Amino acid sequence: MLFIIESIGASTIRMGTIYMIAALGGGNLAEKSGGLLNLTIEGNMLISAFFAATVSYYTGSALYGVLAALVVGGPVCSLLRLYCDHR
Repeated sequence: MLFIIESIGASTIRMGTIYMIAALGGGNLAEKSGGLLNLTIEGNMLISAFFAATVSYYTGSALYGVLAALVVGGPVCSLLRLYCDHR
């Protein structure tokens, strides 16, 4: 019984970490002061993670994967934000 409780606790921490990071990041302070709500943080993280995994797989380098996530995630986030703000 104790093993099940420990397993559920560890799983909760492991799966909840990504949402805690998303809640802390994304420039939330600037958005809140401007009266905006960014609901695309998880989508931006998903796009960046996809490109990081794809590039890491094909190049065999984790460093190239992280760089790809930075290069792709930033502009995609900016374009999506621009589209949503001007609608």
